[in-house]
This record gives sequence, C-alpha cells and structure tokens, in this order.
Amino acid sequence: MSVPIVETCSLRKVFGVKVAIEDLSLEIYKGTCVGLIGHNGAGKTTALCMLSGLLSPSSGRVLVLGADISKRPEKVLSRINFASNYMDFPGDMSVVEVLLFFARLYSIDNPRQRVEILMEELSIDELRNERIISLSAGQRARVMLAKGMINNPVILFLDEPTASLDPVSSALMRKYLLELKTKTSTTIVFSSHNMKDVDMLCDQALFFEKGKIVASGSPGFLKELCKQENIDDVYIALASGEVVESNL
Repeated sequence: MSVPIVETCSLRKVFGVKVAIEDLSLEIYKGTCVGLIGHNGAGKTTALCMLSGLLSPSSGRVLVLGADISKRPEKVLSRINFASNYMDFPGDMSVVEVLLFFARLYSIDNPRQRVEILMEELSIDELRNERIISLSAGQRARVMLAKGMINNPVILFLDEPTASLDPVSSALMRKYLLELKTKTSTTIVFSSHNMKDVDMLCDQALFFEKGKIVASGSPGFLKELCKQENIDDVYIALASGEVVESNL
C-alpha cells in the first residue's frame, strides 16, 4: 500500500474564539489532484494554508513528504510550492523579474533557463517585460502558476486558481493544470468555488462545512451520492445539507 504524500492527524486551527478547522484528518497520495471546496468561511483556505506550511495548526500535525511541516520545514519547503491569484507583488516589477526572483529564492540551477522554459510553456513569454500591475486577471493567473512551478515541486498548492477569470482564461488554466497532472507526477491540491475545475481535474474532492470535511470522494462518487448529474448541482446539494455526512 502506498504511503500518503500529505497526511494530517486531528488538525485544529483557532483564531481567537473562532474555530476555523476542527479534527481534520486526511490523506493525499502522490500524483493525485485533490480539490478543497465549500462556501466562504467553511475552512478550505485555512486547511490549504496549513497543508502548505503557511499556517501552523493550533493542535494536531501535518506530515508532508514524511516530515512534520511545522517542526521541520527545511525538509519540505524546497520541494513544494504555493500560488494564489491574490498574492501581492510590487506593481513596477516585470513578469521576468518576478519569476527570476523566485527562481533565485529557491536556488534553482540556471534560473534564467528555468524561467524561459516556464514562460514558453504557459504562453507568457510575450509578457516578459510587462509590469505586474498592467496584467489582466488571466495573464496574472498564468504568471502565478509559473511562480508555483518554478522549483518543479513534488506538491503544488493553489488557492482558487480560476477565481475572477473569464470563461476563456478559466479553460486555459484548466488546460495547463490538466497537462501538468497527466505529464508529470506532480500532486496538485487546490481550493476552489468552481465546480468545473473539480469535475475536470480532481481525483478526489473534499467538501468543507464549519471547519470539517462533511463529504469526500471522486466527482463521480459525489454525483451519485447527491443523485445529481450536473456538478454545480452537487455543490448546491452539499451546501444545503441535503446529503448526509459521507467520507471515503
């Protein structure tokens, strides 16, 4: 039996008096794509940030690549990456400057070559000298994905990768992620409100409600569970509480 590449045990996160995550235990396996879904405030982004080491749990532990990411981050952080369309960069930095900054931060061998490869793969080479502040939402999303891929991570964490994107840009982002999933063994974990992302990309989806996973499984399983053919109707059924708690 394969060993989980990400594993949590009784994970809890509290902000003041608010419990954001309660008793979260999960396993994620190498080469899979996992989507964290749920309404705003359900806990999916908090969970994602703890899995990627951006937040420390109040209790419990997160094992990533076999190491406790809170206690031994040096064993993990160089082998994973996190990207979000909400990340802020100085607006006067150009695309190539941003990517070179992160390539050097991760001590990439031949950073300029790595940046050139990613800009070509994600069709942003023509944007190399454009300032970050001047980019459209779709262009910025591709730059953020390039940032996330800069160190060829074993695990890529993404916060709402298609948020605020038009349908064409969303489809393009899904295309890049699907290619990454099928051509490499990269494990992808992302949060999203876009159920089309989940349906097209995920091996497993985890539905969060009040800081807990109340349903999990493949998109096909969740459709059967909710007795729905349309993936958006699955979200509505889960969010409304019509479906009893179920976990694979």
